[in-house]
Amino acid sequence: MAWPELSIEDFPPRRDDEPSSLRQDIIDELSDLFPITLESGSLSSAL
Repeated sequence: MAWPELSIEDFPPRRDDEPSSLRQDIIDELSDLFPITLESGSLSSAL
């Protein structure tokens, strides 16, 4: 399974009280966690 491409443009409209880096931070976190989740799911389904 491949990681879907995410873009800041995929998010709903920005809120005025939102930190400027929030959306990129979310994308970065998801990009870090997705491969770990895939590997964990692959390992648990192999048992």
